[in-house]
Amino acid sequence: MPTEAEIQTQWKNITNILEKTRAYADADLVSIGGYIDVLYQSFEGEYIPVDGAAFATRIRALLSSAVDSRQALAALEPILFEYTTVLAGSSGLGYGSGYRSAVDIFGALYQWLHDNSDTVASRAITYASVSANGSNTGNIGISRLTVDKYGYDLESCHAEKKMLKCTADQNSGVRRWAETFEIIGMAASFDGLRRGVGGSGEASRTNLKAKHAGSGGGGSLLNNSSFSDFTASTSSGSQFANWSETLTGAAATTDITRDTANYYREHPNASTNASMKFAMDNAGDSITVKQSMSSMRTNSIAPNKPHFLRVMWNRSIGSGASGTVSVKLGGNATVSVAVSAQSGWQELLIPFDKTCWLEEFGEDTFDIEIAWAGGTGGYILFDDAIFCPWDLVDGTYWLAHQNAGTPVASLVEDEYYVNDTGGAPGTGILQYWCWISGLGYLPSSGTPTITDPT
Repeated sequence: MPTEAEIQTQWKNITNILEKTRAYADADLVSIGGYIDVLYQSFEGEYIPVDGAAFATRIRALLSSAVDSRQALAALEPILFEYTTVLAGSSGLGYGSGYRSAVDIFGALYQWLHDNSDTVASRAITYASVSANGSNTGNIGISRLTVDKYGYDLESCHAEKKMLKCTADQNSGVRRWAETFEIIGMAASFDGLRRGVGGSGEASRTNLKAKHAGSGGGGSLLNNSSFSDFTASTSSGSQFANWSETLTGAAATTDITRDTANYYREHPNASTNASMKFAMDNAGDSITVKQSMSSMRTNSIAPNKPHFLRVMWNRSIGSGASGTVSVKLGGNATVSVAVSAQSGWQELLIPFDKTCWLEEFGEDTFDIEIAWAGGTGGYILFDDAIFCPWDLVDGTYWLAHQNAGTPVASLVEDEYYVNDTGGAPGTGILQYWCWISGLGYLPSSGTPTITDPT
């Protein structure tokens, strides 16, 4: 039986054949100025232009079929099945030696490499920031998550230009703040060749729904995210529906109220536009509200999807002073900021890294908390709490969410752009062919323990 090192050598050798075939075809045969182009330019006579073109078409088809997704998968499948013998031989790490599906074995291989701190060479993709068209009406934020639950880059994607265009707004069939954005990349190569100059094309064309704190499409998984449902009470417990209160020091239930005059934005289907108000009447008090899963609009969190959490807060209206405001997602994800001289509405959110995955924030009794602790006076407003899954588009995760200090709703034809670079064929060769095969990606780094074939 081969050792793991021997299996890896076979993996490199078989991938090298795919890569060398692709590189020769792309660079020498089908590129502009390549041998096939030279043939076309030389056509004269009655027979050669017709039969020569047919010959060139057959050659290209054969080359394309030699390096397309189906061929790549056929090349890698035996490597995966061979790897199950390695998985079966471990007493402490890895799992999945009993799988008979290439996709399942690939998932087990991913876990095996992670558990053993092994990586393949990265495709070296630079994930660019999203920019807005200068003539847009709205000012929504488009955010991205490009790492998985272990912090590895999501490299099963195209590195290309993408455009996001608003295709439905409050005047054309959707609620205000719940706009629809269409995402489309560059034209794809029409066959298995010259992928490096092509993009995702029509295959990854999809829609992105703007997230908000109301109900309906794009709404938060939290109930009463807009803090519109409130019943004043002199006893501790729950004044904001679906949220429970925790008060320390001399804080009283009257220090938690609703402000219907000052709020971040209105919300689709909300009964009342409002914000949640924390008053710090006694220095050093702490006020916390919490929503448990039993009170949310969902009773489960998908482990294979990252989740986004944020709340907007404003200290300047009420001159909130000192202390810290914080938001907590589950058990291990808390973000806080010191209250100082912030002006207007600010966004407090869970960072866009592995913290967004259930692997990081899961806990025995899942809940979400918003708090202000240690203040010395004034009050702080909270609004627009959003907890939702990210949207998967062409291998990375995207989210449209309003985060401007003064929000302006999007209108049809508003456009946003992103231009990822890197990831070209020949970079991260093992990783590239895992992606082309349709299997996905493996743990990668710039200093891999499993080097590329040469």
